[in-house]
Amino acid sequence: MTTLAQAHNEDQGYLQVMRTLPQLHDDGESFRMVWHSNYYDGPLSGVGIVNGTPHWFDCIGEGSVGPDPDGTPMAARVFGVVPLTTEEYAELLVDHELFESILGKRGYIYEDGKRRRADTHIPYTMEDLKARYYDQPHPKRDFRSKEIIGWWAVKYLDFDALILAGIDPDSLEDGDD
Repeated sequence: MTTLAQAHNEDQGYLQVMRTLPQLHDDGESFRMVWHSNYYDGPLSGVGIVNGTPHWFDCIGEGSVGPDPDGTPMAARVFGVVPLTTEEYAELLVDHELFESILGKRGYIYEDGKRRRADTHIPYTMEDLKARYYDQPHPKRDFRSKEIIGWWAVKYLDFDALILAGIDPDSLEDGDD
């Protein structure tokens, strides 16, 4: 049994999780990210669906994963996935809906087996956001004692490897056209 706390506290605990637990693929079937609750240059934590039931995902590690088939150096964020109770999910959903009512939608929609961003934006002021969201009580998001049932990863360009190889990351094409 590996908990989120153990994966976070052990040196490279995410590698142990990757070796011993099943990988979930963000394909809309085995795993589907519904929304992120923490974000910094990509999701850090949030809610996903595994086999039709809500789960929490939390970043447990990050590192190089080697090159893609075309030779592009890649890195990944690895997420531990833990089940949520009905009550935990209901509290998170109310909180998420409050956040979206102030800022707009942040997340993804799955159509025809493909994921696409589904962001909308509602103009707001920082004072309004603080008063209507951050100054309000929020559900506990401490799922560290829960057992990880699997993991999924988000791959991205390994900028450190590119720079070490003498390649300017800004010189690369975006590829999202």
